[in-house]
Amino acid sequence: MDAFDVRKQGKLAVTTRKLRAQEITIPATSRSSFGRPGAARGITLMLALIALASQTPAAAQVTPLPADIPLKRLTPASIQAQLKTPEGQHAQGEEEKIRALYEDSLRDLNEESKLLAETAELEKAAANAPNDLAAAKAKRDAPLAPIEPIPAKLSLPELQQLLTERTAQREAARAEVKRLENEPVRRQERRAQIPDEIQQARARIGEIDHQLEAPAPTGEAPALTQARKTRLQAERQKLNQKVLKLQAELANYAATAELLPILRDIAAREASRAEESVAAVERRIEQRRLEEAQEKARQARLDAARALPALQPLAQKNQSYADRNAQLPKAIESTSRELDEANARLSSLRSEFERTKQKVEKIGLTDAIGLLLRKQRNSLPNVATLAQEIDQRQEENQALRLELMELDEERLELSDLQRATDAALAAIQPVGMLTEEELRQAVSDILQKRKDQLDTLIRNLNTYFERRVELDTTVEALINETRRYSEYIDEHVLWIRSAPPLTLSDLVATGSAVMALCDPEQWWRVGHALYSDFRHYPMLWIVATITWLLMLSRQRGWRAAIRAAGERAAKRSCCEMAPTWRASWLTVLVTAPVPALMLYLGWRLTSQDVTDTFAIGLGKSLLVSTLVLLPGEFLRQVCLHGGLADCHFEWPAATRRFLRRQLRWLVLSVPPLLLIAGLVGRLGNEAYINSLARLSFIAAVVLMTLFAHRALLPSGPVFRNLAAMQYDGWVYTFRYVWYICGVLGVLSLGVLSGLGYYYTGYQLSQRLLMTLWFLLGLLFVTAMLLRWLMLHRRALAIEEARERRAALAASVQSNTESGLMPAVVAEAEPGPDLAKMSEQTRQLLNVLLFVVGVAGTWLIWVDVLPALGFLNKVDLWYISVDEASVPVTLGHLVLSGVILATTFLAVKNVPGLLELLLLQRLPLDAGARYAVSTIFRYVLVMVGVIWAFGMIGIDWSKYQWLVAAATVGLGFGLQEIFANFVAGLIVLFERPARVGDVITVQGVTGVVSRIRIRATTVTNWDRQEFIVPNKEFVTGNVTNWTLSNQTNRIVLNVPVARGSDPEQVTNILKRIASEHAVVLDDPAPIVVFEAFGDSTLNFSLRCYLPDMDRRLPTIHDLHCAIYREFKQAGIELAYPQRDLHIRSVDAVFPIAHRNGVLIAVPRDGNGANTHPRGESSGN
Repeated sequence: MDAFDVRKQGKLAVTTRKLRAQEITIPATSRSSFGRPGAARGITLMLALIALASQTPAAAQVTPLPADIPLKRLTPASIQAQLKTPEGQHAQGEEEKIRALYEDSLRDLNEESKLLAETAELEKAAANAPNDLAAAKAKRDAPLAPIEPIPAKLSLPELQQLLTERTAQREAARAEVKRLENEPVRRQERRAQIPDEIQQARARIGEIDHQLEAPAPTGEAPALTQARKTRLQAERQKLNQKVLKLQAELANYAATAELLPILRDIAAREASRAEESVAAVERRIEQRRLEEAQEKARQARLDAARALPALQPLAQKNQSYADRNAQLPKAIESTSRELDEANARLSSLRSEFERTKQKVEKIGLTDAIGLLLRKQRNSLPNVATLAQEIDQRQEENQALRLELMELDEERLELSDLQRATDAALAAIQPVGMLTEEELRQAVSDILQKRKDQLDTLIRNLNTYFERRVELDTTVEALINETRRYSEYIDEHVLWIRSAPPLTLSDLVATGSAVMALCDPEQWWRVGHALYSDFRHYPMLWIVATITWLLMLSRQRGWRAAIRAAGERAAKRSCCEMAPTWRASWLTVLVTAPVPALMLYLGWRLTSQDVTDTFAIGLGKSLLVSTLVLLPGEFLRQVCLHGGLADCHFEWPAATRRFLRRQLRWLVLSVPPLLLIAGLVGRLGNEAYINSLARLSFIAAVVLMTLFAHRALLPSGPVFRNLAAMQYDGWVYTFRYVWYICGVLGVLSLGVLSGLGYYYTGYQLSQRLLMTLWFLLGLLFVTAMLLRWLMLHRRALAIEEARERRAALAASVQSNTESGLMPAVVAEAEPGPDLAKMSEQTRQLLNVLLFVVGVAGTWLIWVDVLPALGFLNKVDLWYISVDEASVPVTLGHLVLSGVILATTFLAVKNVPGLLELLLLQRLPLDAGARYAVSTIFRYVLVMVGVIWAFGMIGIDWSKYQWLVAAATVGLGFGLQEIFANFVAGLIVLFERPARVGDVITVQGVTGVVSRIRIRATTVTNWDRQEFIVPNKEFVTGNVTNWTLSNQTNRIVLNVPVARGSDPEQVTNILKRIASEHAVVLDDPAPIVVFEAFGDSTLNFSLRCYLPDMDRRLPTIHDLHCAIYREFKQAGIELAYPQRDLHIRSVDAVFPIAHRNGVLIAVPRDGNGANTHPRGESSGN
């Protein structure tokens, strides 16, 4: 749209508005002269349309009314008249609808009036644009008027009032500058929105015209039809005016396009002038405060000098307050200046951030944008320095707060001046030259002055404290904005080429870069910077030098101490972590000399006192190189013979030798190359950076790739030794993944640098070094944790072995003395190691290490690689949190899945770790420990599920009703399963049966081996497992032999032959039972002569055992002892006997011998068996 079209639209809007104004003001007589109502309006509108058709395009014309719709224009007065219609003329329901329609019509007409006023303002601004432009140019080019001088006689309160007024003017000027800076963006957005709004308004006008032309619905009352059409016509008038307003807005934008930047320049000048005006008032206030404070201090010193000796302590305290008050104005002025600077830096940073984002959006990620982003990245404020300043101010603020509290307390004591005077007089010796009344008056005057000084001091301290707090708040905002800006740059600059691809010309330029790097003048400046730092901080250098020399001199002793700690830790009886901790600390000290020297020099060269660019670059390069040297050298020292990896972690010897050899050349070659790359990069010469720095970095990457290839090779010594150890964890399982990621990941940094993405490769290498640090720390923590678990397990096993050995020794001694059993030699004490650790604990450690490794790597790389951070930018759905719409991203969904997976693994493996670390230390039996583990497993499931659902916006409050409904429904449909589930919870909490209890249920006796959600497993004496529904333990009959007491009784039936001495039998049985190590003395064993058998004397031995575990072995031992003792005493164990009586018969039975058995064979005439009937008995 050109300026001519815009001017035509402006004329159209003005003409239409004037014509409509004429329509509204036409008198009634004029209307009647045309012969019919509304004729004047029709002719007026017709003339307007004819006049404007030749000047305006079709888009600028107002949509005409249909021919059959009355042309009477609606006004608020006519609607008000309809609303004043007496009630009761229509049906009640129709009357409410009619009133609602008229009220809506009135609101539309009021909005039309507002739109009409806005249209008039826009048209006026567009019409006056040329004059305003000329005036603005003249104002911009004219010199600024001097700042209004501040009257010299203004008091401090008047100056404060003036400061408040000028501060308000300054804020208004700042807001105007901000508005004008954002105006171009707003206008651009509005230019894109206005055509759509016009189209929507015209579409709605078309719908209204269609509804107005349509006949009234059948049965609709005429009054309701009129109200409905009035409502539509009012909305149509509003939409027509809205179209005119939008067109006038477009015309205004075009007419004032040249005026806008000039107004922005004028506003910036006014804002600067307002800043100077406020600064002038602040300076005058600070000057007035300083003058008053100095005058009070001078007066206090005079009063202290003139005061009598007895009153001098009071006067001197007043003087100290006055001196403190005199110091505050300068401090307040300095803090105010820092606050203004911080606000200016924050405002500048925000504006620069917004401009940068606009440039990136408009231009894209070009090489020029990349260069701009890198320069801005280097010019960002130092977040660490700002945070350190805040910490320092926080400490001072605490002291200020304490001082204010003390001053407030003293001021409170002076509230009652008479009481304070009396207290001061009580501590003063009488003065001979003054009467008591004169002395009281003198003390009262001094305290009154102190009261005034305290009021001023407290007020100034509060001002000072508030300024400092405001400064901290502003600096925190600056830190947050800097971080946002830095993250934005890091997300975009990494994928922009920073240099051309590597060519032969870069190799030629390497010589010049080497010469520039070896420039003696630069190194002389480095030495001078270190010497200057030594002169400023001599004690620091002396202490550091002595410490470093001590570390060098103690290397041999520390290495011997590491070997001694390793020998102690290698013993199978070692159950302490102390040798491992000592060896770890000594390994750090052995590693420290060279990295410590590099870190110290880098620290001092990057301190605030050093200003030379080359020296600062050398310091930063030393710090970066140490990130490679320190972890590599530490791992090499760990792998030394007799070190941590050998005697403590028990790594294979082949792995240790391999790592030592490879790490030796790595730490000697890669750190110097990275030092050269970083140092050349600080020179600021693009040719040197693209040649020597890039080649040094690529060489370092190649060497690190070679190391990664040798260390991560799936068939190499590291993984080969893991396979020999039968290690099947995730580290070995994913060995091909580690090889591909390690080799290609490191090599890709060199490839990126060669292709021109040197900045990208260098920055990613920093993250790679951080990842190396993290993984090395994770490896060390893992080894230490495994060592601790193994020692813990070993201590438990040794303690258990000692208990078994003591019990066995007691049993052997008892049996040896009684002659019942031969002595048995105890087995050697076991020495468990890492291989005997429980499988659950090892699995859980693997899972935890994997999760921590993935999470740590994610946190290191997520801010750098948008490929990792894109998950948080993919919105899936939105949820309402505190009446605000919050997106649920793909990252939340992935995290929810990770939580569920971790919960599943934890539920499967945590009980083993809980048993190992906690439950074994508590005075709980096996059943209680199992119940705690099971309940803990259920709690883990609930927490994990609720947490995972909460991550994706499904809170417990949103689905608890669904859970309740599902529970009720499933309770009816799956009644038995739910009954068993609830019964399982009752069994766990009430514990009628515990794991390890001996029970009888449904005729089956056995040991409870597992308690699950639905059923309990009972293992009988034949090692058969019976699955018993949990409901049986609640509703059925269950006999628990070991519920409240493990003590149980055994009954041995002992039949002896008739003729045995009952007293002797009784004594022998009692002695056997009492001498057995397992049989309890209380209750004492009982021997009962129960009955006379057919051929026996029946005795029974009843004795009690402490538990069910040794029941069968004890019965076996007692039976063997009874047989042995009875045999020695000549007591015969009876067996059933029967007497066989043979009757006399006439016939003789022939006796046959078959298979060693004599058989009587009867004979008769028929050859059948006719032997007499008899009975036989055997054992």
